[in-house]
Amino acid sequence: MKECYTKKLSRAFKTAVVVAVALGFGLAGASVSNADTSIKQDGAPIVKACKADLAKRLKKDVGYIELASYKPATWPNTAMGMPEIGKTYNKKNISGAQIILETDSIDYAYNTDGKSLKYLGPVTSWLFSLLYLKPVPNDPNFNGDLYQCSFFGTNSQLIASAVTEFYPQKKGGVVVKRRMSRSGHDLLFLNAGDPSKVQGLYSALDFSDVAVNDAQNRWAAYIRPRLGTSWAVVAGGIGKDGEKPYIIPLPDDVNPDKIAWSGDMLMIMVSKDGKPREGCFEILPKDGATEWNQANYYDFPSSKNLILSRSETLEVNQIDVNGKPAVEVARVWFTGATTVVTQIEGLTLGQFELVGKYVVISGERDSKPVVCTVDVHTGEIIPCASGVGQNVKAFDYPLKEKPLAK
Repeated sequence: MKECYTKKLSRAFKTAVVVAVALGFGLAGASVSNADTSIKQDGAPIVKACKADLAKRLKKDVGYIELASYKPATWPNTAMGMPEIGKTYNKKNISGAQIILETDSIDYAYNTDGKSLKYLGPVTSWLFSLLYLKPVPNDPNFNGDLYQCSFFGTNSQLIASAVTEFYPQKKGGVVVKRRMSRSGHDLLFLNAGDPSKVQGLYSALDFSDVAVNDAQNRWAAYIRPRLGTSWAVVAGGIGKDGEKPYIIPLPDDVNPDKIAWSGDMLMIMVSKDGKPREGCFEILPKDGATEWNQANYYDFPSSKNLILSRSETLEVNQIDVNGKPAVEVARVWFTGATTVVTQIEGLTLGQFELVGKYVVISGERDSKPVVCTVDVHTGEIIPCASGVGQNVKAFDYPLKEKPLAK
């Protein structure tokens, strides 16, 4: 019934909707072709090829896929707006088009040169990105370079150099840990929107998980101040007028796991006797505060991330399919009923994170690092290109340069 209703909508109305969505997301760099242009191109061979490709990806009848927008474009090289890591492209202008297809009220983008095509996935997927570390050979402190890229592993751009570990935050914030010597690290804060502005937060023997509050004016992290000391929590302010950092001891007999802000409260998830998530505590952080209060595990912010609605939660599990490893993504109702979204065969699960309606999964296949993104509503799997497989994390922030027509 949903498809039938969709097909009754006029093409002119759909095109107007696509234009508004694209401009609202910052995906379109110029005016989008009007409805009449799209209608004239609906029967073009390249449009048919894009429809066939999308139908195969989504495993549905091509009759339910419609052309929403056709916009002429000129690409600066043969990458057609989707350069892959480590590849070089012939730098000459290529005439083509950007095509937006619609099905089930979801828009999907293609870039073409009139003969070949590049799949850009769901339009909304470009609201998010990935962060990953690229090792730097012979670096004396074993630091690497931090890059941001698309879910496809394309359009990679350097965010920061000399990075040991990184912690993505909201609103484009990133905290990076930099090894300065074998016995010390620096903690720094930057924003992917303007990565040239970097603020030093603290220096210590080591840091673990890090969190920045929603206002991006306070931070907290697990810390080992120096050799011979135990793990604790350090908290401080961001900005030249921010509060000076101060140390908060951990509750007795626990070790660091996760840390997060919940409004003005600082929350920690701790491990005990080698077992993760063995306790949850909260505190109103201030200099001199030491009393941690017991908190509910389900109130911890990252525990809420996999709650899709009041009725459903998301589960990502390692399973066995015909004697081989696989990862299953499923939606679980409050009644216990399970709906399998998709299965990724041959994958050994490493970690996963949910951003928007997309779950980013990393792991190994045939002893090689693999990253892919799953649309939890449609089950579509977006594979990441090779070269992006080490220490990859989902980032709730878009790329500066998007592969859409300008």
